[in-house]
Amino acid sequence: MAVPYYFHQISLSLAIILLMMIPACASTSSSRETNQLDVGAWVTYWDFKRGMQSVNNSKGVYQDVFFFSTHFNQQGRLELIDPTKNDYRSAIHQASLGGTRTWMTIVNDVVPLDAAIKPILKDPEIIHAMLQSPQIQTQHIQDMIRMAQDLGVTGIDLDYENLFPKDRQDFSTFLARLAQELRAQNLALAITVQPKTREKFSQGAGAMDWTAICRSTDRLQIMLYNLHSQHTKPGPMATPEWIQEVMNYAKTQCPRDKVVPILKVSGMLWSKGGVEGVQYDTAMELKSRHNALDRRNPINLVPFFSYDGSSETGMVYYEDARSLSLKIHTLQTMGFDKLVLWSLGREDPALTPTLQELLSGSPSTLAPVKTGIPGSPEQ
Repeated sequence: MAVPYYFHQISLSLAIILLMMIPACASTSSSRETNQLDVGAWVTYWDFKRGMQSVNNSKGVYQDVFFFSTHFNQQGRLELIDPTKNDYRSAIHQASLGGTRTWMTIVNDVVPLDAAIKPILKDPEIIHAMLQSPQIQTQHIQDMIRMAQDLGVTGIDLDYENLFPKDRQDFSTFLARLAQELRAQNLALAITVQPKTREKFSQGAGAMDWTAICRSTDRLQIMLYNLHSQHTKPGPMATPEWIQEVMNYAKTQCPRDKVVPILKVSGMLWSKGGVEGVQYDTAMELKSRHNALDRRNPINLVPFFSYDGSSETGMVYYEDARSLSLKIHTLQTMGFDKLVLWSLGREDPALTPTLQELLSGSPSTLAPVKTGIPGSPEQ
């Protein structure tokens, strides 16, 4: 008789938790292998000051800092976002002094000079136009190199989302050219991609040929979030089981040392007004304001709560240090030794000490799952 899927979930989570409870002193060499991890994180332009505070208060934790700093204008040229408000050069210089690798992230958002015109977020058209013109490609690459050298970053990260499937081959060809020109300037290349568990040729994740990308670039960074979103019922941003599906597929497409998982440190609110992302601090404020009961899924350890007031109703799933710890250990048991967090500034304050313990090889503070904890309404 087939074993129900629910019991497979329990077995996986218990196995991970038992592994985490093994004393670090059992074997110095095995402890180092288990806990050897390179952690990176994004600092966004809208949370720049708080993000840099998190970096500065976490000395030794982040080996990579990605500055979400660059978008397109209507003419298809690259521009720094809020350069007068955010001192990117100083922040990059400060981070580099400690040996941290720094990256300029470029996103395919198109922002007009006229503030009255609405920006186009994750615009596939701007990338399609670039791919169709060798001259525009040359200008695009020159702009990247000029800006990267001016900022003093270690490398460039492309976050080009929702691309057309018809651009799949052309994009891979462009990346091969870009990588070659960046290496000539001693610049690394990372590509941030949307998740998938199998090959597909749809817009977004299907437009990215992971195998071809890994032949050219230094890092394929995979978003391990939005398992639940505005297109689904309420649920966690990611689960260990889903993470395994995505990363097992990635291992069939790329060398493991080039694959870098991305974990989201925030959450999402589903309410009558729609669905929106919520940072950890906002989730805590909502929970306190509505005197909501915090619950935790006993399988994936993701916290959630709901509220039903006279004027507001909603359900929030979010990430905290404990739920992220389980995801990190899931990735480590799969052999992945790098990860990046999206994004810093408003995360669970307990995350930094948790990462410091993990990187030092100390035993995990994650408590075993207790029985009787209310489960998720999706179970």
